Amino acid sequence: MSESLNLRARIYHLVAEYKALLLLVTAWFLGGYFLPVTAAAGVAVVVYLFLLQRQNNSHILFALLLMLLFSDSRNYSLAFAIQAKIGIVVLTFLYLLLKRNELPIRENKFFFYMIPFMVYVFISLPFANDFFSAFQKSTSYFIIYLIVPTLLLAALKDASFNKHIVIYLGLILLIGLVLMVINPPFVMLQSRFRGLLGNPNGLGIFITLAFPIGYMIMDYLKISLQWRWVFYGLIISSLILCGSRTAMLACGIFLLFNSVDMLRGGVGLIVFAALILSYEFALSQLPVIILALNLGEYFRIDTLMEGSGRVVAWEFAWTQIQEVFYFGGGFDYTNGLYLKFYDYLSRLGHQGNAHNSFLTLWLDTGIIGLVLALFGLIRSVIFCWSRSSYTLPFIYTIIFSVNFESWLAASLNPFTSLFLVALSLLAFTGFYQQGEAEDGAEEESEGEELGQSPSSRALKA
Repeated sequence: MSESLNLRARIYHLVAEYKALLLLVTAWFLGGYFLPVTAAAGVAVVVYLFLLQRQNNSHILFALLLMLLFSDSRNYSLAFAIQAKIGIVVLTFLYLLLKRNELPIRENKFFFYMIPFMVYVFISLPFANDFFSAFQKSTSYFIIYLIVPTLLLAALKDASFNKHIVIYLGLILLIGLVLMVINPPFVMLQSRFRGLLGNPNGLGIFITLAFPIGYMIMDYLKISLQWRWVFYGLIISSLILCGSRTAMLACGIFLLFNSVDMLRGGVGLIVFAALILSYEFALSQLPVIILALNLGEYFRIDTLMEGSGRVVAWEFAWTQIQEVFYFGGGFDYTNGLYLKFYDYLSRLGHQGNAHNSFLTLWLDTGIIGLVLALFGLIRSVIFCWSRSSYTLPFIYTIIFSVNFESWLAASLNPFTSLFLVALSLLAFTGFYQQGEAEDGAEEESEGEELGQSPSSRALKA
């Protein structure tokens, strides 16, 4: 009985704390449902202005993440988000400029690591195939790398913010599962579950990011086993229903490399490289195993045996790269290219884009842009690795995912921002694993004596 009352009190406190954000989201939904798309987008941006006036950085960050997630949806009532997200990203950028002396912009290492890449992208804009589209995408990439880590660092001053991230991720999955019961068409696409995302593979990418983030935070905060399994239950249910094979393997990679001590260092790097190199052989053997287990329909064995069209996409990308090898065609060039050859690629068994973030970056920014982007990302990984032993298992998971999807080459999707959230948490929350618990506990007790949370101490590091 007391536990029930305690839980009810916590929920009431959480709702009261995020009342402004809940009212904002309600206004977005009502506008999207009752108004034309453009009008609803205008209302969403205006309402967001009121949230900015409150200067609550955690609310602002969650609102931004939600808008990017809504923009991926196929539902008509959320169609406004595709237009509204541009205004909201720009307003958030202006908010950071106005509050530049109060916000921890200088601590945002990831933004500064990517500056050489961003400078190159802007310099090469005159050579882009579509200047306006390339300029818009380049600017959004610049802004997202600036605002997401900066807002998260500011929000970390609240010691409970880490826990709220897990609640946010869990609610996104829970709402999708509830809608599966009460309104299946809202969350289904061609008989596959997609939750609140635009397609099943999109939900798979969201899970690929949400699972490690939730795992790391709950381990760090020593969340009870009961609540951990509530979160894992949402992950497993959504993963099974969406049937994303890449997400299943990516989550398995995180568990493997995080659970085995000897795989957290140089040995893990060698093992991961071996896994990547042997993946094609393993993939060729998978249909035999799946058919033996009578799971052919669930794992869509026909598309697995065809490589899901990804081989076609990769071969086409490599052919087109020769035309723009050094400088690329400008951001969004890949999308236009695959749209132009849609009929041709469909006849070969492929639908979609390049299905590889590295090939997409190469097509868009050339080999020079790809090298500069990898340089910035590698520096970010090294910075995180110096602060948390979770880093390599997480990065192996991401490398596997972006090898089959192009999300890291774009900025205004729901995934790149979550990736930056994860990097920021790794770098600035002082995450430690069970083996490091004693040192972490000692540090925490010293911080408590000084009246500081672990997160606030990390910001000063």
